[in-house]
Amino acid sequence: MDGSGFGVIGDLLLGLVGGLIGGAIFGSPSGMIGAIVVATIGAVILVWISHMIKRV
Repeated sequence: MDGSGFGVIGDLLLGLVGGLIGGAIFGSPSGMIGAIVVATIGAVILVWISHMIKRV
């Protein structure tokens, strides 16, 4: 990201929602490491999409 965003709180909320969406899309992995990876992927994808929409 190039520094433009929704602020710390906005990006944290988007990341949290993205983690939930990632868990719903990819399913519940077994183990803590798998859950962290799935939540991180979902959060990164949602924050990236929201930044792309904001840019347009």
